[in-house]
Amino acid sequence: MRSVAVFLSCQEIKNPVYLSAAEELGRCMAAKNIQLIYGGSSLGLMGNLARALLEKNGKVIGILTHHLREKELEQDGLSQLIFVDDIAQRLRCMRELADAFIAFPGGLGTMEELFNAWNEIRLGLCNKKLGLLNINGYYTPFLEFIAHMHEHGFVSLENKEKLIVAQQVETLLDLIF
Repeated sequence: MRSVAVFLSCQEIKNPVYLSAAEELGRCMAAKNIQLIYGGSSLGLMGNLARALLEKNGKVIGILTHHLREKELEQDGLSQLIFVDDIAQRLRCMRELADAFIAFPGGLGTMEELFNAWNEIRLGLCNKKLGLLNINGYYTPFLEFIAHMHEHGFVSLENKEKLIVAQQVETLLDLIF
């Protein structure tokens, strides 16, 4: 079974565009028999995504730190829940279990996971694809900044092109697999 680590927020997001996209991603992953690896929370977009997969009998592995257990509230019904000591270990575990990565719109934690995965791919420590789900143009300013970094010589064209970008869930899944 293929698996994707999805980086996304556990914050309560009210924008229906992101809520429905998280649910669509979950349903699409379940339909394509793709296992979800994620942060393990029942809250926010994390919870929406996990529940959408679980409702379609999809496989979901959550990875949660002991420290965040009470704050992030683990999702019920997961195929597997792994507890780790810290965020670095959580990222390592996600990287080891996943065949590919998707960065959903999110905040600081999502950005940390995105940059961590991208840098490991850049360094050759990990040979996996990294997709950005550019829902509602969320990542457009980020992509413009990456282009700016490239123009100034800080990001090579090769590394810039390691980011696979799509606005539609199914398109992105097709591009990374």
